[in-house]
Amino acid sequence: MLPKQTIYLSIFFYIFSTAHCFSQENPYKDFPVNLAESNVIKEFKRFEFLESVLSAEDGSIYTTSHFDGKLYKIKDDKVSTLMDIEGELLCLAFGNNGNILVTGWNDKHEQLVFEVNKNGESKIIAHIADAEFLNGITRLNNSTYLIADSYKGAIWKLDLRDNSTSLWLEHDLFKRPTPDEKYPGINGIKVHNNTVYVSNTTKFLIVKIPILENNDAGKPELFAQGLLVDDFTIDHTGNIYAATHIFNSVVKITPKGKVSIIAQSDQGVAGSTSVAWKHGSNNILLVSTNGGMNSPNKSDVVTAKIVQLQLK
Repeated sequence: MLPKQTIYLSIFFYIFSTAHCFSQENPYKDFPVNLAESNVIKEFKRFEFLESVLSAEDGSIYTTSHFDGKLYKIKDDKVSTLMDIEGELLCLAFGNNGNILVTGWNDKHEQLVFEVNKNGESKIIAHIADAEFLNGITRLNNSTYLIADSYKGAIWKLDLRDNSTSLWLEHDLFKRPTPDEKYPGINGIKVHNNTVYVSNTTKFLIVKIPILENNDAGKPELFAQGLLVDDFTIDHTGNIYAATHIFNSVVKITPKGKVSIIAQSDQGVAGSTSVAWKHGSNNILLVSTNGGMNSPNKSDVVTAKIVQLQLK
């Protein structure tokens, strides 16, 4: 477990680094609102930064507590800690045999990918020495995963057959506005219809990259701009459901770029960070939040939550 002063210092710098985003007008304020039915699955502490959410076949829900370096499992309304490291944990994906892949770093800021089994036994499967800020992770094919690097402005490739890593693509559309910007550039990452979609949070962009033969990367192009997106998921028709983080909402973005708001603070998604499908469902979303802990007014911060949204 990290010393409390280290955690609070990390939180302070993270909140400080997001202040510039609050000076920008909410890009979602004029979009139509079509709210989904919502209910809170589980509440956590105020100022706890839930970063990612993942749903399993047996009904378990997994989430990371970013600054605490914890991986939680929620099952039958009970919360257990599967993993607790001296460092920080970020994003989740299912690997082989139902194991969970987790991106993050240790107290030496070494950029790591962990593998955790259902019993909470974890091991480091990759240390990417040239990485700077491992974030979103998604499956490319049966054995290969892509990982967003928010500070390097790049996508790494991880091959589970031998746990080797290599640089898949680095591009200006993935980068932060300046190298000293603390808020993430490339952030969420998903694959749909032979195309990789990524969000660039600081630049308010969604970028798509065609997947070429041999799973190589094609030329990136803009899909949407002017929208702050953290992590997101995609349905079978190409609609994107995205967490807007500091704008305290979840939005739907159609393949033609039409935007609508499906959840707001009143639905429990203040500080939304990640969106995932409930296992086996095509109309139920799970959302992780931090309770709006990046708000300039700390009295506005509520408890972190896992929220379920039933789409209309």
